[in-house]
Amino acid sequence: IQCKSPPTGVTFITVVVVHLDVSSSHHALMLALVTFILGLSADLNVAAEPIQCGCVADTNPEECTHVLLATPCYTASVSETYLLSVARTFQYFACSTVQIHIATVPGIADLPKARGALIYQFLAHPHYSYIFFIDSDVEWRPEMIARFLRSGHGVVAGMYPKKSLDWHRIIESARASPHLSVEELKSSLLDYPIEFEFEDGKPDTVGRVETDGDGMARVRRAGAAFMMVSRAAMAKMVSTYPELSYLDPPSQKTHYGFFYNGFSGTEGNRHWVSEDFAFCDRWRQAGGTVWVDMTSGLNHTGSLKFEGTHWLRRYQAGPLPGKPLRNEL
Repeated sequence: IQCKSPPTGVTFITVVVVHLDVSSSHHALMLALVTFILGLSADLNVAAEPIQCGCVADTNPEECTHVLLATPCYTASVSETYLLSVARTFQYFACSTVQIHIATVPGIADLPKARGALIYQFLAHPHYSYIFFIDSDVEWRPEMIARFLRSGHGVVAGMYPKKSLDWHRIIESARASPHLSVEELKSSLLDYPIEFEFEDGKPDTVGRVETDGDGMARVRRAGAAFMMVSRAAMAKMVSTYPELSYLDPPSQKTHYGFFYNGFSGTEGNRHWVSEDFAFCDRWRQAGGTVWVDMTSGLNHTGSLKFEGTHWLRRYQAGPLPGKPLRNEL
């Protein structure tokens, strides 16, 4: 990204990272690299004060749009794809009137609690206009953040595939449509954390989805691994659900339980509701709407176990005469 009129004093630095295993490194490495790129000063041991970038030098800070990227970081590590997405986002908005801040919460295993701590950080800075909940294993394009900000909606989510594979479904799809390309097969087999309005709690229901002029569709529920919430929407949640605010013992700060898991249905037919779907339910009950970007997608980094238990089947032509195969493992 290059500025048409770079502000005075801005230095552009290109950093090339080769074979950086961020997934096993402390999140301070990410903050150190981004801080180096931006020439910022930040306390890399404590993420209580978010680091920031953007809002050109000759712009009144009050005229900037302040955006917080908020990431739960239980293992104090992030994926390489997340790291590079953060760097690209800071670079993309470096010459704009959008100021990007980033905050992580390491060491909290309970995801709803970690997000509640991030909500505190967001509300504690009155100039923050939007919070983006982004998981540490997600890859995004910075243009998506710009599109979300332009949408004018209070809650917008991006779609990412779940980290799971159904091998029986793969075999059935390959047999039913043997001429599918690899990309077509991959696309048909991935599941996404979304519930459209026409589903109304009934999965696999077929219906029609309409989008607005920006390619956004209104839905019932969406995953929160990449979700934008405006300050007005968060303030509405605070006023609607005062019973979900609580004092966090270690920090003695007010945290919020808007993402705590819930239940739906009636006695004898109750269903567990994930933390992000529970947030969407609470927001809609407060009078809000949930929107999903239908024109772009996200990558979800994960690990896969490659089983070698049956490796001999590939090479086995049958036992030799008089020498049956023995399983001595």
